[in-house]
Amino acid sequence: SEVAAMDANSVQAAATAGYIRQPSICGASVAFVAEEDLWTVDVAGGQARRMTTVRGASNPLFAPAGDLIAFALASDLWVLSAADARPRRLTWFGAGELWPVAWAGVGDARAVVVASSCLDPLGRSCLYRVPLQGGEPVQLYEGEYDTIMYQPNGKGVCLGRKTYEPVMTGRWKGYRGGQHGFLWIDLEGSGSFTSLALEDPFATGNSLNLACPMWHEGRIWFAADPDGSSNLWSVSVQGTDLQKHTAHDLFDVRNAKCDSQRAVYSHAGDLWQMSFENRVAQRVPVQLGFPTSHIPRGIKAEDCIEDIVLHPDGNMVSCLCRGQIFEMGPWEGPAVPMTTQRIADPPAPGYVRRTVRCSAMEYLFSGRLLSISDEQAPRISFTIQPTACMPDALELKMDKAKQWISMFMTELGMTPIQIVLDELIGNVLSIVPSPVHDAVLLLTARNELWLVEFVCDNGDKPSPQTNPCANFEALLHAEPKLLDRSEWEEGIYEACWSPDGEWVAYCRKDSKRGSSLVLLSLETNEKTIAADSTFENFAPCFDPAGMYLTFFSSRTFAPLEDEITADLNFSHGSHAPYLILLQRNGRNPFKRMPMSPADLQEMEDGGMDSQEDFEGTSESNESGSDDSEARYEPPSRVHIDSEGIESRIIQFPVQAGKYEGGGWTLDGKFLYLRTIDKAYPARMHSEDDPENDPPGVLLAYSFQNLKEEQLMTNVTSFQLDLQARNMLVCTEEDDDVDAYYVLVAGQKHPPQNDDDEDLDLDTPGPQSGKIHIEDRVTLEVVPAEEWAHIFEDVVQHVKESLFDQACGGIDWDATCNRYRQVLPRLRSRGELTDLLSELLAELGLSHVSCSGPEDTEASAEEKQGHLGVCASWIPLEGGGAYRVDKLLRGDVWDVQSSGPLARAGVGIKEGDAIIALNRCRVCEDTSLEQMLANSFPQEVFLTYVPAENLESFAAVQGLLARSGGIDGFRKLGSTQAPTAAKKLKNKKKKKKGTRKDALPDMEKTLSAMLRQVNVDTNEGPLWRTVRVNTAGEAVRRNAGLRDLVESNGRKVLGATSQRVGYIYVPDCEHLGFAEFYRYFIRDCYRDALIVDLRCNSGGFASELFLKQLRAQPVGWSVPRPGRGRPMPCPELGTNGRLVLLVDENTCSDGEAWAETFRQLGLGKIVGMRTWGGVISTGGADLELLDGGVVSLPDSHYFLHGPGYTLENRGVQPDCVVEWPPDTPKGHDPQLAEAVKQALQMLDTADHQQPQLPPFPRTRLHRQLGRTQPIDEALQSLSLGE
Repeated sequence: SEVAAMDANSVQAAATAGYIRQPSICGASVAFVAEEDLWTVDVAGGQARRMTTVRGASNPLFAPAGDLIAFALASDLWVLSAADARPRRLTWFGAGELWPVAWAGVGDARAVVVASSCLDPLGRSCLYRVPLQGGEPVQLYEGEYDTIMYQPNGKGVCLGRKTYEPVMTGRWKGYRGGQHGFLWIDLEGSGSFTSLALEDPFATGNSLNLACPMWHEGRIWFAADPDGSSNLWSVSVQGTDLQKHTAHDLFDVRNAKCDSQRAVYSHAGDLWQMSFENRVAQRVPVQLGFPTSHIPRGIKAEDCIEDIVLHPDGNMVSCLCRGQIFEMGPWEGPAVPMTTQRIADPPAPGYVRRTVRCSAMEYLFSGRLLSISDEQAPRISFTIQPTACMPDALELKMDKAKQWISMFMTELGMTPIQIVLDELIGNVLSIVPSPVHDAVLLLTARNELWLVEFVCDNGDKPSPQTNPCANFEALLHAEPKLLDRSEWEEGIYEACWSPDGEWVAYCRKDSKRGSSLVLLSLETNEKTIAADSTFENFAPCFDPAGMYLTFFSSRTFAPLEDEITADLNFSHGSHAPYLILLQRNGRNPFKRMPMSPADLQEMEDGGMDSQEDFEGTSESNESGSDDSEARYEPPSRVHIDSEGIESRIIQFPVQAGKYEGGGWTLDGKFLYLRTIDKAYPARMHSEDDPENDPPGVLLAYSFQNLKEEQLMTNVTSFQLDLQARNMLVCTEEDDDVDAYYVLVAGQKHPPQNDDDEDLDLDTPGPQSGKIHIEDRVTLEVVPAEEWAHIFEDVVQHVKESLFDQACGGIDWDATCNRYRQVLPRLRSRGELTDLLSELLAELGLSHVSCSGPEDTEASAEEKQGHLGVCASWIPLEGGGAYRVDKLLRGDVWDVQSSGPLARAGVGIKEGDAIIALNRCRVCEDTSLEQMLANSFPQEVFLTYVPAENLESFAAVQGLLARSGGIDGFRKLGSTQAPTAAKKLKNKKKKKKGTRKDALPDMEKTLSAMLRQVNVDTNEGPLWRTVRVNTAGEAVRRNAGLRDLVESNGRKVLGATSQRVGYIYVPDCEHLGFAEFYRYFIRDCYRDALIVDLRCNSGGFASELFLKQLRAQPVGWSVPRPGRGRPMPCPELGTNGRLVLLVDENTCSDGEAWAETFRQLGLGKIVGMRTWGGVISTGGADLELLDGGVVSLPDSHYFLHGPGYTLENRGVQPDCVVEWPPDTPKGHDPQLAEAVKQALQMLDTADHQQPQLPPFPRTRLHRQLGRTQPIDEALQSLSLGE
């Protein structure tokens, strides 16, 4: 094995060696990334030198002279001196991805070539030349490229596409899809490129998936994995003589770079170098010193709240923060850590210890906190804490001795009870505690429902009628019982208890779309279907008296007409709350008993209870009772008549919508959430995410008033305590921060009474009900131990949640063990993400990714301002200017999708020259973006010269320059004043000469000077200054996408004489749906359509687009002549002539669209082979302990015809069209071929509007059958009268 078994000494050595990535070499020096910073070390190894402390530097690249190192920081290019590490920023892109790929030029003309996705509206990487002395970046080649190599000691150029680090760019190990590496080479430097096609030697017909190409002498070197693991290979510049140079196994060769003598690369966190002379690879021993990742650090608990639960009495809450639990009063008092930071034993000596994470928690009936941890994963491990606050009802039940023992255990911090269940394996989705005894229901990710009871070793178990509380002072064990399971995905969900703890209600999926509402008797194990799976049913809940069962159901179908497509949909929601009468003789609660006006008024004022069903429920178990004779009363038995129960369903008299939640208060109110979907404008980049559920309105239905009342707004969730007297409400504040409130169940918030006007509703406390968390919880973590936990969490999640139990045929445990040995090297969260990404790439599947936690603080890149222009420097005498070569326009009416300079009131156009920003003159070595750093979203003054005035302005500048510039102008004013004063003094002895008197003469002199260059000051200035709002990256991308789509549309219409339409679909989600219909309603009437799926990022709606494209006219709607043109039916249909454009960036559901398009025979497919990632995802994502996310596919995708083979292969187009580097600027060869194919499809004899005959004469049969002349008939009618 390349990674030896580790002991304590080897772990210490690995920790000081660090995790090395992205090396670059020049002579005897190697630069690399470790701990998110740049380091340098001698090529022979030794102690490394830290060059940066910015925590985010990446992709270092030595200059050929070795004096400078270019590197990326966030989205921009920096260089630093290799001698003294002084950094300097060269670009101000502000967003996207960037990495330096080559150095070009010599001396003062030196420049760095970078690959960046920052300026491309579709997010593709393009090559830009960035001058070392500063200035605007210049794009080198048309199209997508991410690597450039210059021939050593020659003129040749080699370009690469999709050759960047595979693991970090959506390509997995063994990848054979359409995004494999491409190489184009120009041996003569003439600008004419040829494709360097490299075939996989072990898979005939597949291209070699190469990365990190390097040009050394007469060969192209690269990393590739044709035989399983990535190693260094090389070919001649003609693409022949494939040779393998390294023999690594188990881990891949990554991030290879070279100079004229050696190649360096990273492998399993180590630095390796290989001499081109002897072609022997050697590990370079590097020492970084001891890491800081084992030092504890404090974090803000309020930023990482996972869950909050309410004590049965409502006077305490427990908060789950970053896997740790704290119990506290809602507003004051200490926050007690309920789970100390436990550390699991390492799997073997020398491995890193890991943090134990609590993943779920709930209070039991006895007030003890039950939590679930992953300490014994994959088995479920329970922890039961001693109660800090016992429920009132339980205190009445317990004798003084037991209360004394319980207090003793609590106050002295006795060890909690830990129970491990061997029978229960998998992830627990939710815990549902019984309201009357110590038992819980568990819903698992394996679609199972379990009952867990806590039993003493002597066999005593809690019972709602006799002994509701488990004896936690004795030895306990848990008795699990499987209640039900479903074979459907997400098959069992949302369980609840009856008030007596003898019944369980839950939802079970029994069909593709519907779910049954099941009632289960725990005494007899009999199941009753209360509502069958004809509809979707969810969120069942018993009322406190046990007479009703409420639930929500999608059985109210109220269609709306779509204004764009004229389709019918159910966009406003089809949910409604329903109620089941559990007893056969139960009374409909929505019908009042006969009442007098006085009684009705008293009842509405709250003075009496009109519903006998809830009598007594509000007074039972009152807290704070001083009656020493009070005793615990067992709950009343709930009786359910199973026969005919489905016929006793009643709908609540409220509007249909989208509902969730559901709970009963003790006084008989039913609480629920109703959300209203908000339509967000579909844009490529937007702060509004249509995938996020909007906050809802918390409502209560009062059976006293038979009315619905609003309690709170912006509510995301709520829960009631086990006694249904208090509620915990989570709301979304204006800054997207969650706030939590503890309120009286069913209470309106804020209160509407006049006496409550002075209440402070913003400060946490009893008045506002807001929970005070900030500064009360002290949270401390050890990063290295957290990372070890995250690693093990990912390992178990793959085993439990991946759709393929065999993990693609690899030995998952052995693979994870290899990567586990690299954990001691890690020094930063980014290194953990890198290691997990390589581990997950071993699965050989698409849609597998790992991301770190989001940075909540706005960075400088997010504040970078833009003007939405492409500008070039033009020299002028006296000072140059930036000429506007291209102006981003977008949708000028929408500030989120339009270029700032294209909006109304600015007036600038292409060809005009920008001369100043915020009254600071522009200069050649300072780009416009540099002048706009940290300016978003602010206003700036922009001064520009219209193109028609530029010549005159240049002449004025030249005149000023020849006159000494501004100082010369000031001198002109100062020298004119005494001369004028002297003349005035001779004429008028009484007055002294002043500068004011000299101004007319100075103006005459200046006017005369300006007339020399044909400038008339009476016509106003030659420039214009306007106020402009700078744009952020999202606005720039949105406007750029719109301009690109509009430009392509104009090209297609112009090339086809308006006969062929063009539609671009960026994804198969909300944005793609909006973009599709924006242009489909305009172009669907044309003779043919080109649908562009290039760079389509996938989604879920491909079948909707295919349904629309298959719609063809079946008839015509013909109006009266002169009142309109005949219209096809359906109006939105096509003429059946379709061309589909795809490329290697067409992904996921876009690929499914393309393959189904082919299977249905809808038209031609043009472009390049697609990505090759067709797997369903979204249902198996894992949120990590620190907020990061791991995404896994939850199911494979099978299509008729290709079956599973689209995965790791892609869709092969009918017409393959590449995009070579020598493509002329502005030309799109793939679009041109699509136009050609569309024109070939057109047939002038077909698909035209038919020659419609005259309207039929509907009364013609009477004319033909009449024998009597009409005059005689009319005369006989009059005689008859």
